[in-house]
Amino acid sequence: MAHNVGVPDPTVDRIFALGSEIYRATAAAVESLWPDRAPAHAPIGTGSAVFCGDGSPLTQVARLAVGSRAHEKELDAVEEFFAGRAKDWEYVVTPYSDPDLLAMVVRRGWTNVQYENVLTLDLDAWERPAPVGEATVSVVGDSDCDVWKDVALRGFFGDDVPPEMAELGDVIAASVGTVAFLARFDGVPAAAATLFLADGSVYLGGAATLAPFRNRGAQSSLLAARMAYAKEHFCSLAVCECLPGSQSQRNQARAGFTVAYTKIVLTRPPARVD
Repeated sequence: MAHNVGVPDPTVDRIFALGSEIYRATAAAVESLWPDRAPAHAPIGTGSAVFCGDGSPLTQVARLAVGSRAHEKELDAVEEFFAGRAKDWEYVVTPYSDPDLLAMVVRRGWTNVQYENVLTLDLDAWERPAPVGEATVSVVGDSDCDVWKDVALRGFFGDDVPPEMAELGDVIAASVGTVAFLARFDGVPAAAATLFLADGSVYLGGAATLAPFRNRGAQSSLLAARMAYAKEHFCSLAVCECLPGSQSQRNQARAGFTVAYTKIVLTRPPARVD
């Protein structure tokens, strides 16, 4: 079987470097909010593990065995890092990982699979389109931070936010490099989103719209506003992620994004209760 020896695409190199910065910022935010969770980040081989709480979607492992062989000892190190703190976490496997890594992770019980597309856009060639819809978008200041958290969580999860998700807004807001945005209709908060800036690249975090305001252009307005902000702050590469074939991908494609690669996200199936 052939094994990857590196990442030949400089754009993918930048995506991975941006991901590393996000991990470091997220871990630093967790440690500042909850010192008892330190260390919240561990470099393992070519990758990283981050702990943001048991059940958090930010608790994950990425970029293992990129440009190198996969080793069971690295997966042992992952389990040691999470021991006593998390029963499940996300493993992210990309086309640039050693092909053996996927089988090794599956053998350890991670068999729930989700595919996610990673998309990019050259901001140097992007021009902001004419506004679509009636949403107004603004950068969130300290006075609106709690409003942003509420809209983001209810936009994703509805009125019954799972307990393990309640801390997400705090972690994201405390991550240095993150900028939050709110979209409003007639002054009423309707949708929320974020971006993360580092070294001339920007990651556009997931946007969420409250149910009564969907299908009114809030997502497109948030996307355009964040890309304009990134370009004004001298970013040349924009990165985002979405489920294949989703409405988010259609919005991103209309804005000019193209798929760089598809990654696999694995979790452990819930324990059966007979």
